[in-house]
Amino acid sequence: MKLPGFLTRKKSDDEDDLEEFDDDEPKTRVIEDDDDPDLSAVGQSGPSGQIADSEGGDMEDGDAEDAGVSDELSGDDVDIDDDDDIIDFDDDFDDEDDDEDDDEEESGPPILFIVLGAVVLLGGVIGGATFWLLSRDDQAVAESSAPTKSVEMPMPKKAEKQPVQALAMKNPAPEGQQTSASPKPAAAMSALGAGGLNTAAGGAVGPRQGLIIPSVTSVSYQAIADQKSVVPLARAPDKALVEQVAGLKGRLPIVSRDGRKPWEVYSRPLTANGSNAKVAIVVKGLGLSRAATIAAIKKLPGDVSLAFSPYARDLNDWLLRARLAGHEVFLELPMESKAFPAEDAGPLALNTNLQVAANIQRLREIMSHMEGYVGLISVMGSKYMDAEGQLKPVLEEINKRGLMFVDGSARRTAAPKIASEIGLVKAFVNIVLDDPPERQSLDRKLKSVESILKLQPVAVAVIHAYPSSIQRLNVWMKTMADRKMSLVPLSAVADKQFVE
Repeated sequence: MKLPGFLTRKKSDDEDDLEEFDDDEPKTRVIEDDDDPDLSAVGQSGPSGQIADSEGGDMEDGDAEDAGVSDELSGDDVDIDDDDDIIDFDDDFDDEDDDEDDDEEESGPPILFIVLGAVVLLGGVIGGATFWLLSRDDQAVAESSAPTKSVEMPMPKKAEKQPVQALAMKNPAPEGQQTSASPKPAAAMSALGAGGLNTAAGGAVGPRQGLIIPSVTSVSYQAIADQKSVVPLARAPDKALVEQVAGLKGRLPIVSRDGRKPWEVYSRPLTANGSNAKVAIVVKGLGLSRAATIAAIKKLPGDVSLAFSPYARDLNDWLLRARLAGHEVFLELPMESKAFPAEDAGPLALNTNLQVAANIQRLREIMSHMEGYVGLISVMGSKYMDAEGQLKPVLEEINKRGLMFVDGSARRTAAPKIASEIGLVKAFVNIVLDDPPERQSLDRKLKSVESILKLQPVAVAVIHAYPSSIQRLNVWMKTMADRKMSLVPLSAVADKQFVE
């Protein structure tokens, strides 16, 4: 019978492996005739322990032991399959050999791959670092050898109908280089008369698009001197003029048991000459910018009234600072505008879409943000002020609290008429001086105050705490005596204006 090729190839390996075991263990050996590849028979152990070779010869016991063949070899250990020509060896030996070969084959390649991968990775890191260092050196050398150049950007020309342009610090030309032309200072710089980076600038972008005003710092107000003579007002609030209401953090103003009203107690005493025409000026929008608020408190005379936003923080602290500088204080009342959302009065604004009770609740929340103020001044409100059914209950609540109401819209509304009907102490703004905040516009509107006084016994004007507004207002107020006008607090013109 012809043996398969794989059995012949592994014979020598099996013999070498079998010789490693002890003689006591059973051993199996294949005897093959090299001369005749067709093995006809394999001997089996007989009674005398002899094994027949491929030629039919006998092998003695001693020879069998020398060859490593077990005396106890049975027919089951070596089996010849006539059909498949396959010899089955002991499973234990074959399994151990296969396991050892598999282990050797599996353990070798992965370790080699890991070592090669680590070498490649390390080489890539070293190469990348070297390239980065060399490129950095080349770039530094190129920058140091390149000539230095400066480019001067010309200032944009001022259009006739454009608002004040934003200011920018002019950079000096490099040493040894002359510039062809120097830009002229912006109009806002001329209006302020100072070299601050954040001076007044801004203006209406377009119809119904609001007003853009950049933030300011204390540098913008350095050219404006502080007021020298200051007469502080009495401390506020008066405990008899406030009450605590459930659901509100602050206290609400009330009329005292002896009939004293907050607007009378907290107002600044009138010291102006009675024969001159009276002009009241109020600064709106305070508390949101610290630099602007401090400038309004320190750089304007005490007869100028100050109005604080309900959205500002630490309102009671601002009120104390203002009264120590001699200013009476008002609290702003935001109202719904027709130009919403371009004019957004904020989340506390009185709104025509709300019920009257909801608007009264918002009014009380606003009034509880500060203690010791004279009254309320409206902000925006072009839509809400025309809704008489919504407006009247609000004005009645203000009157009940003993406060003064100021219509800050600078246009004809229903508020003065309703206030006269219910007996509410009132005033209304005649003109906004710094809209837009340009020097020429501001000076022109200040002159128009004289025209208002020809029609009204008193005039009420509004400004904002822009550096140019404060600077130009201080200059104008020095000429009021020559024009037969006197600066008075806003509370001094209560019920002094004609209501149409």
